[in-house]
Amino acid sequence: MNPNIDYLEFEALLNNQVPEETRGQLIQQIAEDESLAEDFEFYKDVRTVVEYEGDTQLAALNCSN
Repeated sequence: MNPNIDYLEFEALLNNQVPEETRGQLIQQIAEDESLAEDFEFYKDVRTVVEYEGDTQLAALNCSN
C-alpha cells in the first residue's frame, strides 16, 4: 500500500469528494502504481459487496486490516 494514499482517499474519490485540482493527480498515482491499483480495485469490490448488504462502515473496517 502506498503510504501517501489511504483508504479514506479511496472513499473520497469514489464519492466524488476529492477537489478537482487533486483528483487527476490521485487517479494518476493509482494508475501508475500496480499495487495501489490492486488495492483500489479490492477496496471498490469490498465496498460494493458491503453497500449491497447495507453496511458501508464494514467496508472501511475490512479494508483497513
